[in-house]
Amino acid sequence: MEEEKEYLTVKDVMQDLKIKEHKAYEIFKRKDFPANCVVRPFKIHKDSYNEWKKQRHDKEEE
Repeated sequence: MEEEKEYLTVKDVMQDLKIKEHKAYEIFKRKDFPANCVVRPFKIHKDSYNEWKKQRHDKEEE
């Protein structure tokens, strides 16, 4: 059984949001995106990403 990843990479976010690489890097650099951009390659904790995505979705519904 494959262990579930704790962190997501730019590629993971690209695939999830169905966006191009340059757009994913723009998102990773946003102040409201809870990514760890100090370390390369960029990574984001899966729970933080899911919370950000939920908040983004909630704002779009308003």
